[in-house]
Amino acid sequence: FQGRDAVVLVLETSQETSLDRLIRARVPPGALDALATTVILMGERDLGDRVEPAIFVAKHRGAARDARKLPLKLTSKGVEVSL
Repeated sequence: FQGRDAVVLVLETSQETSLDRLIRARVPPGALDALATTVILMGERDLGDRVEPAIFVAKHRGAARDARKLPLKLTSKGVEVSL
């Protein structure tokens, strides 16, 4: 068994849909997020006259991360993130 061969993916849901509020929310002590290598938040971004789905990498250990909230589009081919 090689440690690099193991991958664990956990999907945690929330009633909160605002990406800004999800970003500001504090992770409770002992929460699974504290042990995670990468935390990706998905929610809605308020653009004033409309709301669009967006994604934000809140945490990524060992590598640089993009600190922007990026538009997210669900298509027949899957998820597209606009850089």
